[in-house]
Amino acid sequence: MGNVTYGLLGPLVVRRNGIAVPFSQGHRLLATLLLHSNTPAHIGGRHVWSEVAKLRELVDPDRLPGTDGALIELSEGPYMLCLQRDELDLLRFEDLIGEAAELGDQERYNEWAAAYRSALACCRAATRLRARLG
Repeated sequence: MGNVTYGLLGPLVVRRNGIAVPFSQGHRLLATLLLHSNTPAHIGGRHVWSEVAKLRELVDPDRLPGTDGALIELSEGPYMLCLQRDELDLLRFEDLIGEAAELGDQERYNEWAAAYRSALACCRAATRLRARLG
């Protein structure tokens, strides 16, 4: 299947093996599934099945047609996008902020600062701000 990661902080992006995969449809569906990752998301509409099929082709191209995917699965009706916390920039950001808070409480300030810098690196939208701050 390859390594798939997602960017939700900043422009929505799907990367397979570190390379951005272009897609023109399903942005709203993907964003909804990412915001509710690992939990069933109640999505609807007339064309949701075909959008999910296209999204499955994007994120899990090696899945055989007609088989349940490892990444997008049905959970008694609702769809669920399955991923590890390090595969979504939003969840990595949350984890790094939590780690930084713990390091600050322990007065480990060099590691604290590094954890905050790593968290900011998750936010591609903050690139200009980081450049101004040095």
